[in-house]
Amino acid sequence: MTAMQTPPRGGLLRTCLKALEREPLILFLILGAGVFLIDGLSMREGAAPEDRVIRITASDLARMDAAWSSQYARAPTQDEHEMMVADQIREEVLYREALRLGLQENDAIIRRRLAQKLSFLTEDLATLEPPTEDELRAHYDAHPEKWTRVPRTSFTHVYFSPERPEAQARAAEALAALTGDPSADPGAFGDAFMLSRSYAERTDRQIGELFGGQFAEALAELPRDRWAGPVRSALGWHLVRITGRLPAELPPFETVREAVEGSLLAARREDANRRMYEEMRARYTIEIASPDAAAPDPAPEAAP
Repeated sequence: MTAMQTPPRGGLLRTCLKALEREPLILFLILGAGVFLIDGLSMREGAAPEDRVIRITASDLARMDAAWSSQYARAPTQDEHEMMVADQIREEVLYREALRLGLQENDAIIRRRLAQKLSFLTEDLATLEPPTEDELRAHYDAHPEKWTRVPRTSFTHVYFSPERPEAQARAAEALAALTGDPSADPGAFGDAFMLSRSYAERTDRQIGELFGGQFAEALAELPRDRWAGPVRSALGWHLVRITGRLPAELPPFETVREAVEGSLLAARREDANRRMYEEMRARYTIEIASPDAAAPDPAPEAAP
């Protein structure tokens, strides 16, 4: 295994300084991390102060369930309910931490945008230093399914519309004529077709989107370089001539290097965001009301 390359210290410092010049708010995040550490040490003993308690009340739970039901016309499942609660907690944690860093100054964006801003700053820190060649190749080797090209098929076809009589029978007659006379012009048979007559290097998914999944599956069984059919599609009947097939293949690292780097940086950002959120969330006491707890009744209206 090739040893990991350690970037020069000077290079890392210059990269960090350039990042601070480009995005000053990163400095707030770094300074805020110091505040997190100090506050965390001071909070190890004793109960959490009130501003460190996040309460999800029965009213909150009822509101989330009602919003879900309104959007999807059904009640949420237990997993969906827990997902909404987790999202609410995450948003509140990031919102409060964004306020602690002063990200709301001169910014009229709503609380969700503040939470997003803190997430973006965290992601920026994760990508200050570009990945090394060894890291890129390791990521390429670890995730071959991301770069593997799926099988592709090239074909031409003759279409027979179901709106005209005896479409399947006419297709069968045309097949006999084309196979009996290799010099026959395929364009002399069939009906007008709104799409193309020939397709090059299409995946099964792409073919299925145009002609239907049954047609795409049938193509896999057809011989190459001769007319076959009739084959049914979502549009009608077809005679098909397979002109080429490309098997699944893993392209060389050099040809997908840019995609590998983008994938690795995205994974770094996601991991940094997750770890930062877990650290911040641990600083709060979370209180979630029982789903069975009754929501408080609305205050009675004052008599006129």
